[in-house]
Amino acid sequence: MLWLSVWLMLFATTNRTIRADKAGSYISYKAVHALHAWEGKNKQADCIIVYNDGIGRIEKVAVAAKIADFDSGNSNRDSHALEVLEALKYPKVTFVSNAITYSSDTLAEVQGSLTFHGITRSVSFPVALVRNGKNLQVKGNFSIQLTDYRVERPSFMLVPIDDRMDLEFYMEFAI
Repeated sequence: MLWLSVWLMLFATTNRTIRADKAGSYISYKAVHALHAWEGKNKQADCIIVYNDGIGRIEKVAVAAKIADFDSGNSNRDSHALEVLEALKYPKVTFVSNAITYSSDTLAEVQGSLTFHGITRSVSFPVALVRNGKNLQVKGNFSIQLTDYRVERPSFMLVPIDDRMDLEFYMEFAI
């Protein structure tokens, strides 16, 4: 019976649900037009992970961010973005993982479903994980095509913005 107790202690896992600290976390987008580029940042996104204490790894992640909480520093541009993205009809962008594959303790590939502008598509992207004491920092980036989500690209001087939009995230968790 002693071996069973030892085995259970070694291989038993404890999964915890942990919410990202909004004070240090953000999601941002970068958009480009032929005449200029800009970035919008959301510091109010909700991000929750399922963390396995037994192996010290994230097993699942879910993120939800309100479109209205992205700030580009230009209220006119942000107001127009709310119209273009139909924020009253589609107020949030969400991501839910379905697999996380680790290549090391500090690198992983995350696969899941991104829902934006009422369209859900599969996405995959690398993440870097940094442990700093009792904190875990998760960061990464990936790109989407606006037309994949049926977003009508706004134009300036008859030239639409680039179809590609780069997304970046940085999340801090107290583990």
